[in-house]
Amino acid sequence: MVALVFVMAVGMSVSAQEINKKAMDRLEKQVNEMAEAMELTDSQKSEMLELKRELALANKKAGQEYSKGSEELKAARKKNMKTYQAGMKETCSKEQIKTWNAYRKAKNNK
Repeated sequence: MVALVFVMAVGMSVSAQEINKKAMDRLEKQVNEMAEAMELTDSQKSEMLELKRELALANKKAGQEYSKGSEELKAARKKNMKTYQAGMKETCSKEQIKTWNAYRKAKNNK
């Protein structure tokens, strides 16, 4: 657990350098919305922000490696999303994820 926190802290400093302020602001806004809807702890909130940073960086890298609209890009982004979702399942309880999915569904139906 301590090693995970250390790796995440190191990852956050590297990730923060590679994501511009506007993108970081967007990610923080998303995580704040998640925190409110899911009643995340401060620790969970930090972990979700790191997961979102990693997803953004991985998708940015994929966008640079593959041409826009290509099957390779779609596959890379799908793989990145699966990694993000696996991290979310480790960070959040099943009930929190269920609450988030219901919140998103209700928000999208407005």
